[in-house]
Amino acid sequence: MRRNSFFIIFSLLFIVFISVEISFSIEKIDDELDRAWDIGNDEVFKKLENKITILITKGEPLSHFYLAKLYYRWASCMETKGNTSKDYWLCGVNAIENKILWNKAGTYIDKALAEILEAEGKNKPSSRIQAFKAFILCKKLLHGGLKSAYTYAKPFTESAKKALNLNDKDPYAHLALGLNEYTRPPIAGGDPKRALKHFENSINVAPDFAEGYFWLGRYWMNPHIEKDTKKAMEYFNKAYTIRPENWIFKEVSHIIKMK
Repeated sequence: MRRNSFFIIFSLLFIVFISVEISFSIEKIDDELDRAWDIGNDEVFKKLENKITILITKGEPLSHFYLAKLYYRWASCMETKGNTSKDYWLCGVNAIENKILWNKAGTYIDKALAEILEAEGKNKPSSRIQAFKAFILCKKLLHGGLKSAYTYAKPFTESAKKALNLNDKDPYAHLALGLNEYTRPPIAGGDPKRALKHFENSINVAPDFAEGYFWLGRYWMNPHIEKDTKKAMEYFNKAYTIRPENWIFKEVSHIIKMK
């Protein structure tokens, strides 16, 4: 009897220990993801990918979201590095002269989509999961071109709207709606001019949201809307001021000053 009681107590303590360990690791993962994106180094992303994969084997469902986020960030870094023309208002293959990096980014977007679908199925409804699902579908749309419009445009829009419905204070939800208008082709109902209010809403709900300022900068660099280089510089510089450690914000801020 005593032996059984000891076994039960030990088992419960072990479960609590593992739960605390996983919870602590999950909390750290988000910060590590931000640092990996700031640095933009393949080796840093690879090490973090291994860490998250271990958490998945432990049965932590939220790990699928973080792995999807990692692949999305990693692909974004590849695309930015491949944009040798430095025309940062552009989106899609037209902005990327290094097609090897563009194609490699596409494979990571495929991985991101598989993981975000796992996250969606294994976690309770989440604004952040829906927002990143929208970001990933946006990339799928850009990598597939017009032929993918009928496959990804509708779920892209649906995920962006779901994100906002779940939490209208989440800046990523507003950013998702902005990207939905800015990057979706007109044939699929997109209108870049409608993106402005959503980008602005993202910084209204979160004044320190660097990505919102970054996309406002890209918006005002777009000659097909109403190019205003001065406004673009202000927004790019604001993103860099908020996150000076981020190599993309730093590079864009410096490049725009030279144009």
